[in-house]
Amino acid sequence: MNIDEYVGKDKWQGNNTILNERWNEVDSKLSTFYSKNTKINRKMYDNLQSIFDWIKFDYSELDNYASVSDIARLRTRIEDLKEQYGLEGYIGYQLTEYSRKKRLKNRELLLALLMIEYYRQYKEQNNIETELFDEIKNVVYKQVTIQTAIVLKKRLPKKIKIPKVWWFGLLAKIGYTGYEWLTFKEGTLGYNTRKLYELVIINLQQGRKSNVNDEDIKKLLTQQENSYLKKTKRDKVYEDYKNDFSGSLDNQIAFLVNQIALQAMKDQGCKKVQFIAVLDDHTTKMCESLDGQIFSIDGINTYQRYSAEDGKNVVYTTKGLETGANLPPINNHTHFCRSTIYPVR
Repeated sequence: MNIDEYVGKDKWQGNNTILNERWNEVDSKLSTFYSKNTKINRKMYDNLQSIFDWIKFDYSELDNYASVSDIARLRTRIEDLKEQYGLEGYIGYQLTEYSRKKRLKNRELLLALLMIEYYRQYKEQNNIETELFDEIKNVVYKQVTIQTAIVLKKRLPKKIKIPKVWWFGLLAKIGYTGYEWLTFKEGTLGYNTRKLYELVIINLQQGRKSNVNDEDIKKLLTQQENSYLKKTKRDKVYEDYKNDFSGSLDNQIAFLVNQIALQAMKDQGCKKVQFIAVLDDHTTKMCESLDGQIFSIDGINTYQRYSAEDGKNVVYTTKGLETGANLPPINNHTHFCRSTIYPVR
């Protein structure tokens, strides 16, 4: 069975059918996650506002030493954070060092306070991400196992369960960003903290008190939030496939989903897959050039694919399926990729 046999001879219709089947339940899980994450963000904004209200020093006093009471208050917040979530990674190390210092300058105090709230957001997101990834794992592995068995005309296995060892290995694997997911997120945490810190310093320099509803701060926080996960608002009912989400988390999920799909196909003895692209006005030339191509799971694949770096189709050679090259999400130019793969007999 191939894509044309799946839904007649209409390629567009066939792609949309498969894409909807692959992503609809994933997007349902993401919608629930999005609601939970929105609550985490609102809580963070309230905590940031309490920090802005706490700041009593002006720009000329940034390099003065913070008061004993302010340092004690900071230590209490760090200890509470440590007790609730633990202090891990580079940010955890920095906060531990701040808690040990007997003297801190006001600018250090401000940075540490902001870091606490970004770290708290990071840990709370990790908790709900773990649940999300686990749910997606079960949904996709079962779905693709059934699909593959039907395509290969095999009897369905009595138990459909992803191998635990493989799953834990996947979570620690280098993803679409070129980094392991938590390492990427921790780097983003530090960057986001610094950007807000710089805005607050500018406000102090201009003699203004910061507020989460200020245009510049609100814009920055919204950008940071959308960079992680943004939900698309629909103004009508779409009959075709349409991605509901974008952001780094969505791309990480696209990476996980296609890795899980590939493993499910392998576990059913599938030897070949077909590349299925989202066919619309936003389709990249990379995915468009790969659409419909059939690849060997274990053999050497030589194929033509558009390269954004070269500005033309070039010949690629990969052993099996390689993330970013012929296994989505496709790289070579920044975009949110929801292409996928489908088993071929």
